[in-house]
Amino acid sequence: MSGTYQHKEGAGSMLANNKTSDAQPDWRGDFMLNGTLYEIAGWAGSTQGGKARISLKVQPQRERQPAPRQDAAPPGRQDDSDAIPF
Repeated sequence: MSGTYQHKEGAGSMLANNKTSDAQPDWRGDFMLNGTLYEIAGWAGSTQGGKARISLKVQPQRERQPAPRQDAAPPGRQDDSDAIPF
């Protein structure tokens, strides 16, 4: 979510998450604290008394790994499509 926008110190934002399962957060975002970018996730719910609440999870920003290419050879195997078959 951070993209090229840089949050000011002590500020952040959350956006609605396109969930594919109930375990995923309803909201996702990030904020800057003491020069460190943190990821935040929120789940909508309610208290036993019926008041609306959001449960939060906070963690330092993770390094995002690019998705593996679909045409790439599996790890440990070389692409031998140009090899002589005999």
